[in-house]
Amino acid sequence: IRDLSVADGKRIIDGLRRLPEQISEILAGEDEIKRLAAEYADAKSMMFIGRVRGYPVAREASLKLKEVSYIHAEAYPASELKHGPLALIEPAMPTVAIVPDDDLLEKNRAAMEEIKARSGRILAVAHQVQEKADHTIVVPKNE
Repeated sequence: IRDLSVADGKRIIDGLRRLPEQISEILAGEDEIKRLAAEYADAKSMMFIGRVRGYPVAREASLKLKEVSYIHAEAYPASELKHGPLALIEPAMPTVAIVPDDDLLEKNRAAMEEIKARSGRILAVAHQVQEKADHTIVVPKNE
C-alpha cells in the first residue's frame, strides 16, 4: 500500500463506494438466479473455469458448491482446458465460466467455444452477456 499512487487509491475508494449499489443490482436478479439454479440442479458434477483473476474465483465457487451441495465440482484454469479437462465435457457436466471484461476476454470466449464444440452447457458469470454461453449472470464491473 505504501507504493500506491493517489490516483490508484482514489480509484479503489470509488470502487468500494460503488459496492453497495452493485450488490443491490445483483440481488435484484434473484428470481433469474433461482431459475438458473433449478435448471442446473440436476448436475451431479460441475466444472468451473477462469483465467488469471478469474481462476481464484472459479476455485472458490467450486469449493462453495461442494460445501453446500455435496456434489463433485472442480476448478481449472481456462488456459489448461486442452490438457485434460476437455475430456470431461458433456451435457451432464455443466461448466461455470468466470469471464471478466478484460484483456483476456477473447481467450475466455475461445475456451467457451471449445466447450460448446463438445456439447457442453455453459453458465457464464460475466460483465456482459456471453453469446457462447447458454446462460449469463451479468455482474457489474468494479475496479
